[in-house]
Order: sequence, then structure tokens, then C-alpha cells
Amino acid sequence: MEVLSLTLSVISLFVAGFAAYLTYRLGRQQLHLLARHEYHKLLLELDRELMRDPALWGLYDNHEMARHRPVGDAAHTAKLEAFAFLKLNLLEMVFAFEREAGAMNQEDREFFEGWHGTCRDSVYNSALIRDIIDRPDCQEVFGKRFLAHLKQLKREWQQAQAARTAPAPSPAPVAAHV
Repeated sequence: MEVLSLTLSVISLFVAGFAAYLTYRLGRQQLHLLARHEYHKLLLELDRELMRDPALWGLYDNHEMARHRPVGDAAHTAKLEAFAFLKLNLLEMVFAFEREAGAMNQEDREFFEGWHGTCRDSVYNSALIRDIIDRPDCQEVFGKRFLAHLKQLKREWQQAQAARTAPAPSPAPVAAHV
């Protein structure tokens, strides 16, 4: 009788442990799904701002609206700067969640790869964002890891620009064959 009782207890322990594991896994999966959903909603908010005020596209150097920026308009400059901070704050939230998320499945990795591309694109294509990264007040506004990530992206952009503008090496002289 004691053996049967012990066997049932051990089986119950394994069933409870397995149920706890499944519950934990399902909870993590739901958390990641909810986070992805929330980040998409925030991205839609950025898109709404761009639709509401197309001049905000001027943040990006490669966009036509950048050519139509009013020179010397402090209000417009402040608006672009505020939009840049809004975008950087969103990117920092995604960056922080990714760092704390722990183990990720393939879908999570692909999702965050897209956000890394968005972050890289923002740094590469906005002189204003690159300027903001170097401002002293950014040390207090952004987390150290995120700021280090932004600065690394800026260095990569600078290296790419230097490689693009470097003069091409002269071709080696060709020896004459007799």
C-alpha cells in the first residue's frame, strides 16, 4: 500500500511539474505576443504622426520632405527633434525588452531583427538623430546600453561614409611584355 501511495505521489509530482512548465512556457509566449502587439501599436502611432504632419518626414535625410525643411524655423526644428526623441524612446523600449526577454523563438528573433533594421535605418538616414546621439543630455535620457548601441550604429555609418568618399586606389602599373 505504501509503495502504491509513493508511486502516485511521484506521478502527481511529475504531472504538477509538467503542468507548471507548460504554464510558464505559455505565459512567456503570451508575454512576447503581447509585447509584439504593443510595439506594433506604437509604430502605428508614429505612422499616424507622419500622416497628420507630413513635414515630420523631414527627419529623414533621404526623404523629399528633408529638401523642403524651412531654414531658421525654430518651431519646425523643435517638432522634428521631438519626433526624433519619440522614435528613439520607442526604439529604446523595444531594445530593453529584447535584452530582458530571455530565450526567444524564431518568430521573436525575426521580429527584433526588423526593429534592429528600423533602428539602423533611423541612425543612418537622419543627421538630426546622429546629432542627438552625441548630445550630453542623452546620457541622462537614454540607458547606457541603448546609447552605446546607437553610437555603434553611428560609427558604422561614419565608416561606410568614409569608405564611400575615399578616393579609389590607383591601378597598379601593368608591366610591358616583350
